[in-house]
Amino acid sequence: PGLRSARVRLPDAEGEILPEQMAWTLADAAGREELVARISAHLDGVDAVGFPAVLGIYDPTTVVDHLRELTGKRVFEIPTLPPAIAGLRLRAAFERGAEELGVRVLDRKLVHKARREVGGGFEFQVGKGTGATLVRARAALLAGGRFFGKGLTANRHHAVETVFGLPVAQPASRSEWHAERFLDPGGHALNRAGLETDDRLRPLVSDGRPVFPNLFAAGAILAHQDWMRAKCGACLAVATAYKAVGEVARG
Repeated sequence: PGLRSARVRLPDAEGEILPEQMAWTLADAAGREELVARISAHLDGVDAVGFPAVLGIYDPTTVVDHLRELTGKRVFEIPTLPPAIAGLRLRAAFERGAEELGVRVLDRKLVHKARREVGGGFEFQVGKGTGATLVRARAALLAGGRFFGKGLTANRHHAVETVFGLPVAQPASRSEWHAERFLDPGGHALNRAGLETDDRLRPLVSDGRPVFPNLFAAGAILAHQDWMRAKCGACLAVATAYKAVGEVARG
């Protein structure tokens, strides 16, 4: 009750503008001042002002505090459709935290080769050509997702795990991949394809043994779940990664 909306043009906005561009504009104090000047006519009798969640990327608290000061009102954000700035903020926070913990992030690069070393560890080629990086590790966690994440790919006959070529639990034939109806309530069998693991989340070969004692898997690449239908992708990723990292630490 009492809610009303207003549409204003963002400062320096020409043509189609994406959420990240909006966030960069409002990260600048001058951009915030210009925006408040444009909404000032709508503020009479208002207790609070809700903006799309584009109030800065790396320091949204500063942006919100400044807008509160400029408007004299309570200020809050309204989540937007992906790609959402809230997700970019969370990713940036994780990357900062990871760096402080000594984690090296190789962003937007695929693993193109993987090799089991004599001592039992792994060597990975991350990226291609002159930008390739060799990474050696005593253990590895596969969390590449399914087809969209490129953890799995498919040819005309089978779904294939892309890094090690591990066995993938899947329908026996391609004709069983999909239900007849696109929106079948039971979903599609291919969306449950993935890696079967033991109770330590180590991928298994056909006889039920772990492929390697120090190789683990987490997230959407795991078999027999359909996270999209169950609407549990984030929970699946976080819970299984937490479990798998704990198992890696156990050795």
